[in-house]
Amino acid sequence: MKPIWMLFALMLLCGTSEALAADMRLNLNIPEINVEGLQGNNHTIALWVEDGRQENILGKNLQGDNIVLSSDVGADVTASFSSAFRSSGFRLEPYRADAPVAMLIRIQSLTFTAEKNMITNSARLSCKLVATLSRNGTMVKERTIGTSGEYTLTLWASKEKISELVSETLGDTVSALLQDADTVSFLKETPQGAQAQ
Repeated sequence: MKPIWMLFALMLLCGTSEALAADMRLNLNIPEINVEGLQGNNHTIALWVEDGRQENILGKNLQGDNIVLSSDVGADVTASFSSAFRSSGFRLEPYRADAPVAMLIRIQSLTFTAEKNMITNSARLSCKLVATLSRNGTMVKERTIGTSGEYTLTLWASKEKISELVSETLGDTVSALLQDADTVSFLKETPQGAQAQ
């Protein structure tokens, strides 16, 4: 009888631990981005951002819970780009491939890696965006821009703290793409017909 009770207790314990395990769901709040030197002069950009990641899980926190996003990351990054473009004097229109100026941006990766160390715990975050820049239906350039950073993390880092780090990483990558020399030169060389009416 004793082995049966031990087996039952083990099954109950496993079931309880599975029930307690839950995804850490993040709400993003990407910081506002100001790009110095980028002047839109009322020109129009057809913009689209898509989530090209293969996996919705960013990584695991120090307790082993999966870190996932509660919101649509594509919509959040679109809002970040849109705000930055509008504050720089650009106008936006719905994306179409044959637009005078078009930017198709793919979120290629967004990762979170936590590591327990002897003295402090750390987290490494990285993001990569791929931008296809087109004029009148012809691709001009493709830019791949990535950022990464390492942060000290407490053992019981809150969902809010990890959300802040992920949001900052996304914001840094959006900013890096908008400050990329090839992207800036593409946006400055506005073809005829791109002027907003």
